[in-house]
Amino acid sequence: MLLQRDWPFSDVEEKKAQNMVRQGARPSFDAEVWNSQNSIDIALKEAMIMCHEQGPSNRATARQIETYLKGQYQVLASNTIT
Repeated sequence: MLLQRDWPFSDVEEKKAQNMVRQGARPSFDAEVWNSQNSIDIALKEAMIMCHEQGPSNRATARQIETYLKGQYQVLASNTIT
């Protein structure tokens, strides 16, 4: 919803979407978002990809996502202050 302007799997019945995710399906990105060179889009897309790992041991924790996004924010903020 954040980048796509639509909920993931919005065109699929809820139970079917849940099964799809269990089997490894992940929401797709619009080409515009996937190919974006906007630093904010890139950071948010990367955070979502980190959350989409199938295996729990490979999936980022909420704390890791927080740390990543805070780091990206600091980089972006320092680039706009110049």
